Amino acid sequence: MAPVLAAAAGSLLWASQASADPFSLFGFGPQGVANVGAVAARADDGTASYYNPGGLALGQGYHVELGALYTLSGIKAQGHVVDLSDPAGVTIAFDGDVPLTGPLAKVLRFGYGGYVLPDKLMQLGTPARGDPVFPYYDNRSQRLVVLPALGVRLTDWLGIGAAANFFAGVSGPSRLGHGPGNALEERIDQDAKSALSAIVGIQARAADGLRLGLVYHQQFASPNLTRTESDVGGVPLVVNVDMKQAFFTPDTFVLAASSRPARSMSIELDLAYERWSAYRGPSMTADATLPGVGLSSREAPHLWRDIWTLRGGASYRFSVGTKHDLFLHAGAGFEPSVQKSLQQGETNLLDGDKVLVGLGGTLVLHNVLPNTLRLGLGVQIQQLGSSSQDKRVCPARGQCQLDQVWGKDPDHPSVDIDNPGYPTLHGSGSVWAFAASVGVDL
Repeated sequence: MAPVLAAAAGSLLWASQASADPFSLFGFGPQGVANVGAVAARADDGTASYYNPGGLALGQGYHVELGALYTLSGIKAQGHVVDLSDPAGVTIAFDGDVPLTGPLAKVLRFGYGGYVLPDKLMQLGTPARGDPVFPYYDNRSQRLVVLPALGVRLTDWLGIGAAANFFAGVSGPSRLGHGPGNALEERIDQDAKSALSAIVGIQARAADGLRLGLVYHQQFASPNLTRTESDVGGVPLVVNVDMKQAFFTPDTFVLAASSRPARSMSIELDLAYERWSAYRGPSMTADATLPGVGLSSREAPHLWRDIWTLRGGASYRFSVGTKHDLFLHAGAGFEPSVQKSLQQGETNLLDGDKVLVGLGGTLVLHNVLPNTLRLGLGVQIQQLGSSSQDKRVCPARGQCQLDQVWGKDPDHPSVDIDNPGYPTLHGSGSVWAFAASVGVDL
């Protein structure tokens, strides 16, 4: 009986889909995607609501941009491609001057950044127990993103700003059924709490052609409680599953510098520190009750570590005729794995070092419409380094540990092991992101 209960406890530690927002993963807008996110010292339009609200203060005029983001998975676990859920969404960015006069004229600017899924506001889910999962990528774009921002121009060369990353919680029941004659009936109640975090930044034009940026992205997470009630062959089963950090993004500090080595060219380098050690997912804690039996899960091993990332981006302007401009964008970066190399048991969580490369362009059409029209395209590839781990087998009944795997027979746990990561867990591959947008200077 003990190994059976241990196996049940392990089944409650499967990986939930770790979610955040697509901007932290791939970038915001075609230029951000092409520059692999290295724009914190240059962004001064609506995308600055995410990259650096301080840069919003140094912009001018009114702009709106409507775009689309699509991601394509080429990452593989155990030789099989792992698809990304809900890979497409719509982006929107706008910014403008707050129309004040007197001492406050041209001092305040507002901005907004958003991401909308085509057919839902958000989605939470869990894969089957033991399925190989890439928590860094899995479900990263499965929620509505709302980023209102305000920038304050302190001087002609210095701006500060703040944005709010808001998630409105949802709760309610859902029912799952397998049809007549099936013994399994299940009720699920979901409760995802509201969450709010801040993005604050400073942007300075320190000298001719030189811009500096400093940004802090506060940790974002939404507590999520799931209660399931099942009737299995007439026996009631109640399970409470608590995920304390759904939609997680870590505390992130970004130091950025941009320069213009030529009138038509700008380059930027961003150094960021990401505090992944605070992440307590994607595993869940769970309590299950059967008639006369209570079961609580054990804490899963803490697999995450803090990292430093380095990203660089460049843009070059070409004149197209006498009225139009073409900006070409490129970027590259490196991000080490956020996962420690700790021994895993029933869970099969994967990650690796990432090499980022981006390319894109923006065509600026003057005098075609009453206002300037901007057409943007961007593509980014993230190449994920290979990672692997040999599984350890439970040696005997009553000796199974959380960092081991075991089979179906409680008396012989080292045989008939069906864990998908056994005998060796392996993952690698790449993820692609494509962005397109249409913008208008109002």
